Amino acid sequence: MFTDYSTDDKIKLQAFAQLNKGYKFKMDLTPNGVVVTDAIDCDQSKMDYLNKTEKELLQEIKKDREE
Repeated sequence: MFTDYSTDDKIKLQAFAQLNKGYKFKMDLTPNGVVVTDAIDCDQSKMDYLNKTEKELLQEIKKDREE
């Protein structure tokens, strides 16, 4: 580990503080990433439903015109 190269306790403490800060940011971003992914999936399913409904309506209109 990076702290094995230094014998100065102050440098080790600073290194661990920076590492801890990085992990904190990573943990803050991880839950938000899940929320964004879920929102994209929700929007995609709504778009799929709307496209399917539109296709069905167009087929009905075409069928009605043929009759």
